[in-house]
Amino acid sequence: ASLTYKNGKLVSGLSRGDGEEGELITENLKTIKDIPHKITSGDFPKDIDIRGEVFITNKDFDSIRNDFANARNAASGSLRQKNSKETKKIPLRFIAYSFGFFKDNKFVKQSDFITALKNWGFKINKFNKVISGTENLIKNHREFENKRFEIDYDIDGLVYKVNKFDLQKRLGFVANAPRWAIAHKFSAEKANTIITAIDFQVGRTGAITPVARLKPVNIGGVLVSNVSLHNFDEIYKKNLNVNDTIEIERAGDVIPYVTKLVKKNSKNNQKILPPKFCPVCNSKTIKEEDEAVLRCSNKYGCYSQKIGQIIHFTSKKSFNIDGFGEKQAKQFFELNYIKKYEDIFQLQKYKKDIIQLEGWGEQSFM
Repeated sequence: ASLTYKNGKLVSGLSRGDGEEGELITENLKTIKDIPHKITSGDFPKDIDIRGEVFITNKDFDSIRNDFANARNAASGSLRQKNSKETKKIPLRFIAYSFGFFKDNKFVKQSDFITALKNWGFKINKFNKVISGTENLIKNHREFENKRFEIDYDIDGLVYKVNKFDLQKRLGFVANAPRWAIAHKFSAEKANTIITAIDFQVGRTGAITPVARLKPVNIGGVLVSNVSLHNFDEIYKKNLNVNDTIEIERAGDVIPYVTKLVKKNSKNNQKILPPKFCPVCNSKTIKEEDEAVLRCSNKYGCYSQKIGQIIHFTSKKSFNIDGFGEKQAKQFFELNYIKKYEDIFQLQKYKKDIIQLEGWGEQSFM
């Protein structure tokens, strides 16, 4: 969250959003007890944007566990509530760690600024340290990783920052990342589970991906029930099959993948064979000599390819059409409102029908 203070008063609060554009969530942020509404310290800047992290402790999350998948989703979802009274019901906390804009910054070091944050009434992370030397950084990282699960909130690594502000300014930025800061992640969390089935999914490019359905397993607070096996060469390389016990790891504590086979089920000797026909449209499958990927040959008629292309077209990586996601794309495709990209820009002729649909209305259509 980004908090803007003018003359000591909190005037606005934003979420990080996609890194370029966030959401105005001032009233929701004001419900968090750790965020001061007014600061009277004589040395507090007249115009400053303070950056920090909104989170939920594991202990507090236990009381609302039935309503959310994990603590991260609970925190981000609560901040996006339209009614701040609903946000107030969630035990959110806030720690400040930096600034985005600071008029007349007289501080020499990052560590001095963090100390000032505490003096101004903000909560700061008690694990902040000033460390010199690469060996000491690695030692601290190793020690911290060993005790990460003793901390009452989830973390996936540490961040190192050059302490002096003049050196930060000199180093500058590359693309969207600063040259003066770097994240050092922890080892990914792992768990063992059983493959209950192997299905095939067809993507927007026609690539047929084998997906393992799993006996659900909790990894770092997230329930994992399926994992991509990427391609058939990967299946044969790791010798995987239904009813095998495998080890799952979440890369960067986000994307699950199979690290290894733990125990082979001797009763199942039937090899997983690449399908000769697309599992969606039943067209013939093809595989180029220089590719490991099997594809559906029906490029313009396969449902999965057509809907996948439309979903990609509206996504953040492409046209970034706000409020038009996978759910809306599938709904309009099934209703024959859109069959190809350009149909998205002709939806006005279906307005009367669309605003009558459940979950839609005049405002949603606009």
